[in-house]
Amino acid sequence: MAPIRRSLCFDWPLFCTSTLTCIGLLFAAAFGPDLASGSAALKISVGSFNVQTFGTSFVANSSLVSTLVQVIQRYDVMFMMEIRDASNTAIGVVMNALNQGPVQYQATLSPRLGRTSSKEQYAYIYKPSVLTLVKNYTFIDSSDYFERPPFIGLFRLKEESSLTLDNPSVTFLGLHSKPTDTVNEMNHLVDVYDTLTPEFNRSVLLMGDLNAGCSYASATQLYV
Repeated sequence: MAPIRRSLCFDWPLFCTSTLTCIGLLFAAAFGPDLASGSAALKISVGSFNVQTFGTSFVANSSLVSTLVQVIQRYDVMFMMEIRDASNTAIGVVMNALNQGPVQYQATLSPRLGRTSSKEQYAYIYKPSVLTLVKNYTFIDSSDYFERPPFIGLFRLKEESSLTLDNPSVTFLGLHSKPTDTVNEMNHLVDVYDTLTPEFNRSVLLMGDLNAGCSYASATQLYV
Protein backbone atom coordinates (compact mmCIF):
# COMPACT_ATOMS: atom_id res chain seq x y z
CA MET A 1 0.00 0.00 0.00
CA ALA A 2 1.27 3.46 -0.82
CA PRO A 3 2.26 5.74 2.08
CA ILE A 4 -0.43 7.87 3.65
CA ARG A 5 -0.30 11.39 2.28
CA ARG A 6 -1.25 14.12 4.74
CA SER A 7 -2.55 17.57 4.00
CA LEU A 8 -3.24 19.73 7.02
CA CYS A 9 -5.34 22.78 7.70
CA PHE A 10 -6.44 24.70 10.77
CA ASP A 11 -9.84 26.25 11.52
CA TRP A 12 -9.67 28.92 14.16
CA PRO A 13 -10.85 30.77 16.06
CA LEU A 14 -13.86 28.61 16.76
CA PHE A 15 -16.96 30.14 18.18
CA CYS A 16 -17.18 32.31 21.28
CA THR A 17 -20.42 33.26 22.96
CA SER A 18 -21.47 35.12 26.06
CA THR A 19 -21.51 31.82 27.95
CA LEU A 20 -18.56 30.13 26.29
CA THR A 21 -15.23 31.67 25.37
CA CYS A 22 -12.48 30.25 23.23
CA ILE A 23 -13.68 26.69 23.58
CA GLY A 24 -10.90 25.08 21.66
CA LEU A 25 -8.84 24.60 18.55
CA LEU A 26 -9.96 22.52 15.61
CA PHE A 27 -7.48 20.52 13.66
CA ALA A 28 -8.47 18.98 10.34
CA ALA A 29 -6.45 16.51 8.34
CA ALA A 30 -7.14 14.88 5.02
CA PHE A 31 -5.67 11.42 4.57
CA GLY A 32 -5.04 10.29 1.03
CA PRO A 33 -3.38 6.93 0.40
CA ASP A 34 -2.38 7.25 -3.27
CA LEU A 35 -3.61 4.57 -5.61
CA ALA A 36 -1.07 2.72 -7.68
CA SER A 37 -2.32 4.46 -10.80
CA GLY A 38 -1.95 7.86 -9.18
CA SER A 39 -5.34 8.81 -10.60
CA ALA A 40 -7.20 9.22 -7.32
CA ALA A 41 -6.73 9.59 -3.60
CA LEU A 42 -8.90 8.50 -0.73
CA LYS A 43 -9.51 11.15 1.92
CA ILE A 44 -11.12 11.35 5.33
CA SER A 45 -11.67 14.53 7.30
CA VAL A 46 -10.49 14.57 10.92
CA GLY A 47 -11.20 17.06 13.68
CA SER A 48 -9.79 17.58 17.16
CA PHE A 49 -11.79 19.69 19.58
CA ASN A 50 -11.33 20.75 23.20
CA VAL A 51 -14.90 21.54 24.24
CA GLN A 52 -14.17 23.48 27.39
CA THR A 53 -15.73 21.93 30.50
CA PHE A 54 -18.24 19.80 28.64
CA GLY A 55 -20.98 18.46 30.88
CA THR A 56 -24.62 18.76 31.87
CA SER A 57 -24.53 22.57 32.04
CA PHE A 58 -23.22 22.69 28.48
CA VAL A 59 -25.95 20.44 27.05
CA ALA A 60 -28.64 22.37 28.95
CA ASN A 61 -27.93 25.18 26.47
CA SER A 62 -29.58 24.10 23.21
CA SER A 63 -27.72 26.75 21.24
CA LEU A 64 -24.36 25.33 22.29
CA VAL A 65 -25.48 21.80 21.47
CA SER A 66 -26.66 22.91 18.04
CA THR A 67 -23.35 24.62 17.30
CA LEU A 68 -21.31 21.67 18.52
CA VAL A 69 -23.35 19.33 16.30
CA GLN A 70 -22.66 21.56 13.31
CA VAL A 71 -18.93 21.44 14.07
CA ILE A 72 -18.85 17.64 14.40
CA GLN A 73 -20.76 17.25 11.13
CA ARG A 74 -17.82 18.76 9.25
CA TYR A 75 -15.74 15.66 9.91
CA ASP A 76 -15.68 11.91 9.44
CA VAL A 77 -14.09 11.50 12.86
CA MET A 78 -13.71 13.95 15.74
CA PHE A 79 -11.46 13.64 18.78
CA MET A 80 -13.26 15.40 21.62
CA MET A 81 -11.64 16.47 24.89
CA GLU A 82 -12.50 17.85 28.31
CA ILE A 83 -15.63 15.77 28.91
CA ARG A 84 -16.23 16.40 32.62
CA ASP A 85 -19.51 14.66 33.22
CA ALA A 86 -19.51 12.13 36.04
CA SER A 87 -23.10 11.18 35.18
CA ASN A 88 -22.01 10.16 31.67
CA THR A 89 -25.24 11.59 30.23
CA ALA A 90 -24.12 14.77 28.44
CA ILE A 91 -22.43 12.97 25.56
CA GLY A 92 -25.69 11.09 24.93
CA VAL A 93 -27.53 14.39 24.47
CA VAL A 94 -25.06 15.45 21.79
CA MET A 95 -25.14 12.07 20.07
CA ASN A 96 -28.95 12.08 20.00
CA ALA A 97 -28.94 15.55 18.45
CA LEU A 98 -26.20 14.58 16.02
CA ASN A 99 -28.07 11.50 14.83
CA GLN A 100 -31.18 13.49 14.00
CA GLY A 101 -29.30 14.44 10.84
CA PRO A 102 -28.99 12.43 7.62
CA VAL A 103 -25.62 10.89 8.58
CA GLN A 104 -25.29 8.64 11.62
CA TYR A 105 -22.42 8.82 14.12
CA GLN A 106 -21.08 6.56 16.85
CA ALA A 107 -18.81 7.36 19.79
CA THR A 108 -16.25 5.54 21.89
CA LEU A 109 -15.11 7.04 25.20
CA SER A 110 -12.04 6.65 27.37
CA PRO A 111 -12.24 6.05 31.12
CA ARG A 112 -12.35 9.16 33.32
CA LEU A 113 -8.76 10.36 33.61
CA GLY A 114 -6.76 12.70 35.84
CA ARG A 115 -4.55 12.69 38.91
CA THR A 116 -6.96 14.77 41.03
CA SER A 117 -10.67 14.61 41.73
CA SER A 118 -11.21 16.63 38.55
CA LYS A 119 -11.52 13.94 35.90
CA GLU A 120 -11.90 14.18 32.14
CA GLN A 121 -12.77 11.79 29.34
CA TYR A 122 -11.80 11.65 25.70
CA ALA A 123 -14.10 10.55 22.89
CA TYR A 124 -13.78 9.63 19.25
CA ILE A 125 -17.01 10.50 17.44
CA TYR A 126 -17.08 9.00 13.96
CA LYS A 127 -19.18 8.04 10.97
CA PRO A 128 -19.57 4.24 10.85
CA SER A 129 -20.40 4.59 7.15
CA VAL A 130 -16.81 5.72 6.58
CA LEU A 131 -14.76 4.15 9.39
CA THR A 132 -14.88 1.01 11.48
CA LEU A 133 -13.44 1.14 14.99
CA VAL A 134 -11.11 -1.84 15.32
CA LYS A 135 -9.61 -1.27 18.77
CA ASN A 136 -9.08 1.49 21.27
CA TYR A 137 -7.26 1.80 24.57
CA THR A 138 -5.82 4.30 27.00
CA PHE A 139 -2.03 4.35 27.24
CA ILE A 140 -0.86 2.51 30.36
CA ASP A 141 1.09 5.30 32.04
CA SER A 142 3.06 3.33 34.61
CA SER A 143 5.70 6.09 34.81
CA ASP A 144 3.08 8.81 35.39
CA TYR A 145 4.16 10.94 32.42
CA PHE A 146 0.72 12.37 31.74
CA GLU A 147 -2.07 14.10 33.64
CA ARG A 148 -4.48 12.47 31.21
CA PRO A 149 -2.81 9.58 29.34
CA PRO A 150 -3.33 9.49 25.57
CA PHE A 151 -6.37 7.72 24.12
CA ILE A 152 -5.49 5.61 21.10
CA GLY A 153 -7.93 4.45 18.44
CA LEU A 154 -7.31 2.17 15.47
CA PHE A 155 -9.80 2.68 12.64
CA ARG A 156 -10.20 0.93 9.31
CA LEU A 157 -11.77 2.59 6.32
CA LYS A 158 -14.92 0.85 5.21
CA GLU A 159 -14.62 -1.47 2.23
CA GLU A 160 -17.04 0.54 0.10
CA SER A 161 -14.90 3.63 0.70
CA SER A 162 -11.48 2.07 0.25
CA LEU A 163 -11.53 1.35 -3.51
CA THR A 164 -8.63 -1.04 -4.20
CA LEU A 165 -6.69 -0.35 -1.02
CA ASP A 166 -7.69 -3.46 0.93
CA ASN A 167 -9.23 -1.58 3.87
CA PRO A 168 -6.40 0.77 4.88
CA SER A 169 -6.21 1.61 8.58
CA VAL A 170 -5.13 4.65 10.56
CA THR A 171 -4.32 5.12 14.23
CA PHE A 172 -5.27 8.30 16.08
CA LEU A 173 -3.24 9.13 19.17
CA GLY A 174 -5.08 11.83 21.09
CA LEU A 175 -3.88 13.87 24.07
CA HIS A 176 -5.05 16.85 26.11
CA SER A 177 -1.82 17.90 27.78
CA LYS A 178 -1.52 19.57 31.16
CA PRO A 179 -0.75 23.23 30.35
CA THR A 180 1.89 23.66 33.06
CA ASP A 181 3.67 20.44 32.04
CA THR A 182 3.02 20.42 28.32
CA VAL A 183 6.65 20.36 27.15
CA ASN A 184 7.41 17.35 29.33
CA GLU A 185 4.24 15.56 28.21
CA MET A 186 4.96 16.24 24.53
CA ASN A 187 8.47 14.89 24.96
CA HIS A 188 7.02 11.64 26.24
CA LEU A 189 4.69 11.15 23.27
CA VAL A 190 7.55 9.35 21.55
CA ASP A 191 7.42 6.83 24.41
CA VAL A 192 3.76 6.27 23.64
CA TYR A 193 4.48 5.84 19.94
CA ASP A 194 7.25 3.35 20.70
CA THR A 195 4.77 1.11 22.51
CA LEU A 196 2.49 0.79 19.50
CA THR A 197 2.38 -2.71 18.06
CA PRO A 198 2.77 -3.22 14.29
CA GLU A 199 -1.00 -3.38 14.00
CA PHE A 200 -1.25 0.21 15.25
CA ASN A 201 1.86 1.96 13.93
CA ARG A 202 1.47 1.83 10.15
CA SER A 203 -0.14 5.28 9.85
CA VAL A 204 -0.39 7.38 13.01
CA LEU A 205 -1.84 10.85 13.52
CA LEU A 206 -1.06 12.70 16.73
CA MET A 207 -3.92 15.02 17.63
CA GLY A 208 -5.49 16.91 20.49
CA ASP A 209 -4.93 20.02 22.56
CA LEU A 210 -1.21 20.07 23.26
CA ASN A 211 -1.17 23.57 24.78
CA ALA A 212 1.95 24.14 22.69
CA GLY A 213 1.90 27.90 22.77
CA CYS A 214 1.09 31.00 24.80
CA SER A 215 3.01 30.97 28.06
CA TYR A 216 3.00 27.17 28.26
CA ALA A 217 5.69 26.38 25.68
CA SER A 218 8.24 28.79 24.26
CA ALA A 219 9.75 28.56 20.79
CA THR A 220 13.06 27.67 22.42
CA GLN A 221 11.50 24.75 24.24
CA LEU A 222 9.64 23.53 21.17
CA TYR A 223 12.50 23.70 18.70
CA VAL A 224 15.51 22.39 20.62
